Amino acid sequence: MSTVDIKKRCPEGRSPGTCQDDRFIQAEKGNLPDNAKGYEYVTHDLSNITWTGELTYDGHPLVIEGDRGTTTFSKKYPNLKEVTTYYYREGEKYEEKIQIPLVLRIHSVGRPYYLYLNKGGDHTKWKSVPLKDLKEIPAHGNTTEYLNEKLKRQTCTLHRLHKIDIRNDGTNKTNPYTCPVCKKAKLFLKVDTPGQPIDYYKKCCHAPQDTKGKIKYPLTYGNDLIKYRERDDKSKSLSVKKGDDISVYYWEGDDKHENPLLIQVKRAGGGDSEWYENDLQYKDKNYKWKKLGEQETSGFSGMSGNFKKKLDDLNCKLNRSVRINLGLDSGCHDSNDHRHKDRIKAFHNGAFNKSPLISAYEYTSKESGEKLFSVAELFIVGYRQKVQSTNLFLKDVTKVISYASFCDPTNPFLIRVEFNNSNENKWYERKTNNTWERKDNDLSSQIGEIFANVKAKLSIKECPTSAPPPKEGVKINITEQPKGGTLNGTYNTIFGAHTDYVVINKGFADLNKGFFRVTHQTATEKSFLLSRELDNGEEIKTGTGMGRPLDVQYVEVYFWQGVPNLPILLGISQGGHLKYYSKGFSWINAGNSNNTLEYLLDEKNCQRNNAIPINLRNPEDPSQLYTDCQVPTSIKETKKISIYSHYLVSKSDYTVKEYKVGGGGARISRVTFDKDTNIDPLPTPVTKIKLYYWQHGRTLPLLVEFISDSSQRAFFENSDEKSLTWAPVGGDEAKKFYKNGPPRNDYTDEITKKLDEVSCRVHHTVNIDVFKKRDRKSYCHDRCIPNRIKVNAKYNTPGYTAYQHTSNIYGETFTVTVITSHGQEQNTSLPYPLRDVKQVTIYFPECNVDYPVAMHIESGGENLKEGKWLKNETGKGNWVQFNPSGENNIATILGKLKVNIPNCEETAILEHQLKSEKAAEIGEQAALESADPTPAIISTDEEEDGYDDITTSMEYAQFAAQGTPGPDSSPAPSNKGSNPPIKTISIITSSVLGASGSITGFAYWIYQRFAGDPWVRQI
Repeated sequence: MSTVDIKKRCPEGRSPGTCQDDRFIQAEKGNLPDNAKGYEYVTHDLSNITWTGELTYDGHPLVIEGDRGTTTFSKKYPNLKEVTTYYYREGEKYEEKIQIPLVLRIHSVGRPYYLYLNKGGDHTKWKSVPLKDLKEIPAHGNTTEYLNEKLKRQTCTLHRLHKIDIRNDGTNKTNPYTCPVCKKAKLFLKVDTPGQPIDYYKKCCHAPQDTKGKIKYPLTYGNDLIKYRERDDKSKSLSVKKGDDISVYYWEGDDKHENPLLIQVKRAGGGDSEWYENDLQYKDKNYKWKKLGEQETSGFSGMSGNFKKKLDDLNCKLNRSVRINLGLDSGCHDSNDHRHKDRIKAFHNGAFNKSPLISAYEYTSKESGEKLFSVAELFIVGYRQKVQSTNLFLKDVTKVISYASFCDPTNPFLIRVEFNNSNENKWYERKTNNTWERKDNDLSSQIGEIFANVKAKLSIKECPTSAPPPKEGVKINITEQPKGGTLNGTYNTIFGAHTDYVVINKGFADLNKGFFRVTHQTATEKSFLLSRELDNGEEIKTGTGMGRPLDVQYVEVYFWQGVPNLPILLGISQGGHLKYYSKGFSWINAGNSNNTLEYLLDEKNCQRNNAIPINLRNPEDPSQLYTDCQVPTSIKETKKISIYSHYLVSKSDYTVKEYKVGGGGARISRVTFDKDTNIDPLPTPVTKIKLYYWQHGRTLPLLVEFISDSSQRAFFENSDEKSLTWAPVGGDEAKKFYKNGPPRNDYTDEITKKLDEVSCRVHHTVNIDVFKKRDRKSYCHDRCIPNRIKVNAKYNTPGYTAYQHTSNIYGETFTVTVITSHGQEQNTSLPYPLRDVKQVTIYFPECNVDYPVAMHIESGGENLKEGKWLKNETGKGNWVQFNPSGENNIATILGKLKVNIPNCEETAILEHQLKSEKAAEIGEQAALESADPTPAIISTDEEEDGYDDITTSMEYAQFAAQGTPGPDSSPAPSNKGSNPPIKTISIITSSVLGASGSITGFAYWIYQRFAGDPWVRQI
């Protein structure tokens, strides 16, 4: 079987020669004339062989797509004698390959010449146009005006020469850009800086121009076509026309345009702008976008407020770019979006320098394993900082440190920036209120000196001199905390006639989620005497030395963020050892010495705030929460969590475990799944907790529901198999989960749909629909993003189309929970769930494209014989497994199954073929009868209209054309020697052909005279 791969530029070396794949096939290549400059052709001549092979591109069979279905070239042209491939040489990178074939010219024995146009994609799908459109036939290296126009349109489409590449910054291309092929499409680009407060972003403005405004310009990122989703989640391509204004927003630090943030389109017809945001579900791809609704863009008109928040939010998520308020406990941004996690954490190093009292705020990444972040904005008391006249931004840093007076932390004078490579570390010295200067040398040893030099100029507040602590001891205020969002502060305390100066630091290091500490110490001394009497009148008791002050280094006061002003534990450092004191009638150490800090914090938080932690891995076993497995008594017994009920969600594959919280319920201090999750549960006591599982994966919860005594409820949905990132389910959506309020088991189908969606993300579970047949399309559960399954149509098996359902996520397999047909479950007897599935292939015979004859399910590591084979037993949803008995040929396997399929019996197939041939014959005759004997004159206006479809063509390249028959009595051309000019085709009129469409009389003599040659002759 001979195969002609049109990707190969045959012959290798001199032309003419032989095909690279088959030495019996002659090949010729060359340039088209000057009126088609830049185009070349390759012709394969099969007249010396009896061809029984396939036309392929890179080994994949070419198919013809039409209104009546799909077929292969080998089936439509069983006696193929010649194929010519046309391509645009200037758009090709390789000498030996044709990357983008544009047009095919096909000739079969006794048939006309036909032209086919590439539909794009993987270059295996082609489509013809009516025969009447072609008036002349180009011979060898010649061309026609009609073919030239088709080549140009195909080139503009498939090479994407009219694209608006939003990655373009105007530095590498001529501005304006004019299409080098059609000379009609023109693009202007201007890069602007928006005004304040978004002047740290840049706006790339694209304006398409063409004479008549009929060309569509598709938006791309690089060479990838931009597609967007609306509420229906269906992808659409984004294109514009003359008069439309396109603005693409980038962060100014994104100099390579790696992460576009927003696209704004102002249509020529007026109206509100269209807004599109980079779809975070497909991060790093930049060609998947989401169209924003009116409510989401209501505050965009002023280019501030909501618009700035949207840009900052996307900038943080895509560029890891944050905003830092120097001297404050600065999160990355203010956002209510659960997907917007704080990227940075702040640490106050209060022990940096004692004289003068200087502290350092250190900002680092909050995510373990993710060290790098960028800084889009640095603020001091609401003012953005600059270097000279430009914004001060930092890219791909590991740490930012600001140095300031301990008593004036939001008025820093020095910044140190650290990178992965310590040799790249930078220093910035503040020169005025809002401007800084980059310093090339290391300033580590000059910090005190610089502080002394700039404190007056920058109006920096120094800490006052503190008197030595009194002998009676310092009386501390254990409820005192830093104010105004800072992590440090000072306060005065009076004992007798003395005023004591106490410094405090707030920190979170080495504490479980939800807890923080405030450390108290004196400004000048490494240790001090601590009064047993506290500022609020409470007392510290130790059992020894009653009444005498304690000699301490510092005191730590612990709080839970759920009740942030109530101390739950004290830690007092004496002689280098930290002892913990809890509140009874007084603050005492009794019973605390042998317990860990995590144990004590949970125990005292339960006692003082009625709050407990929960591990979703197993809520009944709190020992998993502690490194030594020792559980506080109040949590283990008083507030014990126990299983209350276990049942199925009706008519589904999901189960519910319902737990009861003892002691009348409790607040939830933190939620873990072996590690801390991001769940923030109800602010009121919870009495019940429900966990929802897929019944075949009961270790990973899909939903968690917290229920208070007042029937207040909060749902959270799992984001992935790690079960650490959860998203709150909106109240309106959650209300639909129960029919009439929330009694047990009274669920609606809405909760099943939600569980399907979450299970798809967590367990990769999918329903395979045998009638999902759109090539290169993806699908999944209605609300599952991204779609997990993609469908590819393959035509490798003669007489069949194979639809391959594979993972749409690179490198992943999936789990099949059911096989459906148009949403109806099929009877298969398969042992669901089918795990680790690599591919499901559904086979449809060409004789009946609505009847799936068989399916093959392939799991990881299996091959054709090892997978599961099922045959469509009755056509009514009944599938039966069968064994192909070692047969390796798919066509043979399938041929045994289609015997009883309607329209697939041998007589029916033969009748179908005869009808097809008859229809083709009638079509060719009609084209001959209507053909004009003069060359076609192509209207410029008519052709320009064709460019309207360029966006659709880029997706599926829907341009097509087909040749026209026309006999000529001249002798057949030789493959050798020069190419003669092109002649107008003579026409066989209707008097030659019989009215019935059959060939009789003189027409039959002509057919016999030129048997083996085309009806349309090249000269």
